[in-house]
Amino acid sequence: MQKNTLFIYYKLLPSLGSETRKSLTQLFDDVLKHHPGISLEVMKRPDLNSEGQETWMEIYRHKDGISEALIHEINTCAQKHGLPMPRKSEFFIPLD
Repeated sequence: MQKNTLFIYYKLLPSLGSETRKSLTQLFDDVLKHHPGISLEVMKRPDLNSEGQETWMEIYRHKDGISEALIHEINTCAQKHGLPMPRKSEFFIPLD
């Protein structure tokens, strides 16, 4: 089973949205530099959680799959650029 779509999500206060977007741009620049062919997307839940936080999700897709080494690299870059922690990673696959 090829894992070609990775979802990484985390929570942040809305007041940190602008700063987080800048950090994401830096993260994506780093990832794209070393992994051509990867597609990147960011989404957020439409509503705040009970603690007043937004939930953001980064989506990474690559036709050749997402390796554990790439996940580690993404998470290392996320820490380097000060993205919110903790970050939870999950794979989803198409229904057969």
